[in-house]
Parts: sequence; structure tokens; C-alpha cells
Amino acid sequence: MAEKKVNIKLIALVALLGLLLAMVASPWVFRVTSQLDWTKAYIFRKIFNRVFLVSEVFVFLAFWKKLGIELPYKVYFKRQHIRDEIPSWFLVAILTIAFMTLLQYCAGFRHYQARTWSYILSKSAVALLSSLIVAVMEETIFRGLVFSSFKTRFRSMYSALFTSLIFASLHIFSLDHFLKSIKTAQATFAGADPLAGFYHMALFLKPISELNVVIPGFIGLFVCSLMLCGLTMKTGSLWPAIATHCGWVFTIKVTGRIWPYDKEAAAATGLQWLLGEKFVATGVLGWIIVLVETAYVVGLIGYFVFLVLKYICSKISIDACYRMADILGNIAYCVGIKKRALALDNIRRAFPDMSENEVKRVARASFRNLMRVGIGVLIMPRLIQRVPSGFESMHYDRVAKAHAMGPGGIVYFTAHYGNWESQSWTSTLLGGDFTAVGRPFRNKLIYRNIARLREAVGLKLVNKKEAIRPLIRTLKRGGEVGLVADQYAGKGGVPTVFMGRVCSTTGAAAALARMTHCPIVPAFCRELPNHHFQAYIYEPFFVNETDDPEKDIREATQRCMDCLEKEIRRAPENYLWAHRKWRKSYTKLHPEFKE
Repeated sequence: MAEKKVNIKLIALVALLGLLLAMVASPWVFRVTSQLDWTKAYIFRKIFNRVFLVSEVFVFLAFWKKLGIELPYKVYFKRQHIRDEIPSWFLVAILTIAFMTLLQYCAGFRHYQARTWSYILSKSAVALLSSLIVAVMEETIFRGLVFSSFKTRFRSMYSALFTSLIFASLHIFSLDHFLKSIKTAQATFAGADPLAGFYHMALFLKPISELNVVIPGFIGLFVCSLMLCGLTMKTGSLWPAIATHCGWVFTIKVTGRIWPYDKEAAAATGLQWLLGEKFVATGVLGWIIVLVETAYVVGLIGYFVFLVLKYICSKISIDACYRMADILGNIAYCVGIKKRALALDNIRRAFPDMSENEVKRVARASFRNLMRVGIGVLIMPRLIQRVPSGFESMHYDRVAKAHAMGPGGIVYFTAHYGNWESQSWTSTLLGGDFTAVGRPFRNKLIYRNIARLREAVGLKLVNKKEAIRPLIRTLKRGGEVGLVADQYAGKGGVPTVFMGRVCSTTGAAAALARMTHCPIVPAFCRELPNHHFQAYIYEPFFVNETDDPEKDIREATQRCMDCLEKEIRRAPENYLWAHRKWRKSYTKLHPEFKE
């Protein structure tokens, strides 16, 4: 079903209608609130702001169906992102603002004001609550509604730019520079005047002519919004953006209480252009820090590292490339504390009789193998020159046997064992019509580059979310299909026993083979000395086609996993141990499987 395009012009008109309604209604609301004991202390500016928000909500609800706006809340507010994303990005936001505030303090922009702990804790609690409310509301509006609406008509990059322009344009009026004219006029401001809303907007817009003050704040807000859009694009969730936004506002509020900004002292230093003003992102240094964070979020830094590695690999020998891969693998083993612990635990459970020194050796070798696979992709054009002389296959006659058994197509079952990348492209170079199922990386720039390298050798790639039809077409014309199908498949995966423990495995390979009446061929590729490759082909077999399809698929998947287990027990250092294949939550779902 095609995605419905949002009418951007109508949205703009509705937003202006809400502003006009606020300018007309705010004086009448002010007359009422000034007569009530609990609201009579509210100045007109605060009344106007609240009326404006209510007016915008009202007009958008009135025109909701015509606007065609839909918030994908089921995607943007997934629970898993609360646990995974909020703490890390909230901390990053706090450290960013705290670092820039510290620089301002050292430069003399701010001075320390002693506060009691009770005061700090009470103000921090209020600041955290208000920051969270602001972050949830604004991210739901800007990254949820506005950004999503733009994406129905424009590419993500342009949508992020347009959203950031709107975000910066609206938020710039919250800076102190724009409140000066309001504050100076408040003493004699006639809020009950029917035209008070129009006067109020005129006072707001008056300082906009001072571009030397406006532009730095606008740029700071713009780059902050770009980062928040990047976070939403990368994670597919609003929670990281909410956490970052909340962390920024919270830290600005708290630091402002303890280290208040001294405007005269800041002006005397002449460094405001570099370190910013009260809003720390208005300085060049603030722009740079946020832009660097944005580059990391959207994958530019990772892509740059990838290009550097690719260039280095193109200038040195294959032996040197693999030596570099081993060094990177050892570094990853030492630095990746969580992944290392996971790998060690998995190996201990899979091989309870293995000594601790041997467990660590296998884990370290597994990290090195992973890096060798990655480097192998970068030097693929040179490795290809060794095929078929550098490639040997155990029982390759079983491939021809599999083609003869069924309609002609073959479903390969393989895993993250040995050099799984070479398993696919060597098949294409040996004359096969091969289509591989892949999962795009989070870094789309790197994925596109790698996809081009894979496709350059004749390998056809399909996204696993859209794979079924291309795979069926390949099998019907007698081609070969490859699935790397050993990792955790979620609670809906097929229950299998692997290395003595129950786990979830995707039944996609077995289901596809059953549907197309093609045989399954378990196949795994290992690296040999001198950087040659060896593929071990297991006996092809058909998936049973009884009245119980779930049982048929489970039995075929289990048979494939048994083949993988044989390979792992032959050379455990070739397997990718650093992933959570076995999970307690899944074990509890299937108590009928004994460990």
C-alpha cells in the first residue's frame, strides 16, 4: 500500500491559523485569568504562550483528516528503545552541555554561586520533570509529526533540513535576545487590549533585525535539530531524541542555577563567537561539537574510517591486510568488554570440558576471524583473482546432485562460521546463479559500498524484509539461494537444540525449500593457509511435506543446525561466539526441550 502524501502547504496554513487564533483570543483569556486568585500573577507573555499551544492543538485536531498526518507511534515508541537508548543518550547530552559550560566558566563567562544541597536537589527535580515534559512534547511534534510528514514527500536528508529550519525558526524566539523587548514593555503592557496579541507578536519580531545576534542562535538550534533528526532516522525511535533533548535542557537549567551566566564579563572577553552566550550552542565551538556528534549519529565518522581502511587495504599486500585484521581482532577482543564476556560465556557453556586458557584462545581467535571476514570484503577484488585456484570444495559433487534432485534450484543453509562472505561470491564465480539474503547495516553508507563490492562479482542481494519473491523467482529458474540463518530469531523462531542448549533459529530456509520443493544444502566455508578457502558441502535433503508444516520445518532446521554444530566442534575458533544466540526468556517458552 502506497504511503499517503501529506499536504505540506495546508499544514503551514493551519499553523498560521492557530497563531492568528492565539493573537485574537489571548487578550480575552488574560482578562479572565487576571480576575482569578491563582492566575492573576501571570503576565501576558505566559498567557499568550499557553493560548498559542492550545490554539495550535485545536486547529490541528479540527483539520486532522484533511492534513493526512499519521504518527507511527508503534514504531517510534517501542519499549525496547527505552531500555537501550535513553540512558546512553541522556548521559551524552549532559556531558556535552557540561563540557561547554565548564569552558565558559574557565573563560570567565560564568561565576560560581554557592547553593545548599537541598536547593540543588529540589531545583534539579523540577528541572528534570519540566525538561522531560518539554522533550516528549517537542520531539513528538517535530521529529514525530513534522519530520514524518516531510518524509512522505521528500528524501530523509531534505526532510531533516526542512524540519530543522522550522525547529530553529520557532525556538529562536525563546532566546533571551527576543525576550528583551517583551520584558521592558511588561510594566506598561495592556494585556486586556483586544489588539494585545498583535502587539505582543510585533515586540517578539522586533529584535530579528539584529542579525549578528540572531544568526549564531539560529545555527546552534539548527545543528541541534539535525542531530535529533539523525538519531530518529538511525534508531527508528523517538526515545533517543527525547533523551538527548531532555538531557540538554536539564543540564542548561541546572548549571544556570549554580554557574549563572555573566553577560558583561562574557562581552569583555571577546570570545562569545567561540564559546557562545547563555545558550552554549550559539558559539562556533558548540556548533562543531554538535556537528561531530551528528556525524557520528548518521554514520559519517564510521564511513570515513571505512574508507580509510579500504584505501589502506588497496595499497598493501593481502598478507599485510590479514595481519592488520588480526591486530584489529585482538584490539576488539580487549576493548569489547561486553562482547568478550558474552563470547567467553558461550564457549564455556558449549564446551564445559575445555580449559580456561583454551576458552580464551578460542574467543580471541573468533574476534580475529570476524575482522578477517570484514577485511576480506574490502580486498574482495584481489581475492577473486585466486578463484578457482585458491578455492577448493569438499564434496562439491553434492551441488550437482542437489540440482538434479528437484526442480533445479538449491537453498543453501550457512552460518556465521569461517568466512561466510566467500561462500556466496565463490559460488557465483564458479558459475552459479546466486541470490543472497542480507540485513542492511545501521550505517547505510557503508552498506551501500559493501553491496556494490558484492554485486560486482555477480552476486544478487535482497533485503531480508523483501526477500521472499526474489528468492522464489531465483529458485524457479534453477538458481541458488543463500541464507545465513544461525542467529537468534526472536520469540517466534523455530525451537532447536544447538550445542546442547535450546535456542531460537529462523526457519526461513526450511520454509522456503518446502514451499518451492527444492532441496536444502548445508554448506560452510573455512579459510585455509595462504588465504585460500575451502567449502564443505553436506548432503542435500528435502523438507518433509506432511500435514504438520511446523514439525516439518522444525525437523529440517534442526538437521541444518546439527551440521553447523559438527563444523563448530571441528574448529570452534571459526564461529562467531559474540552474539546472544541462547536466551533464558526463550528457554522458558519451550520447557519441553531439555538442555
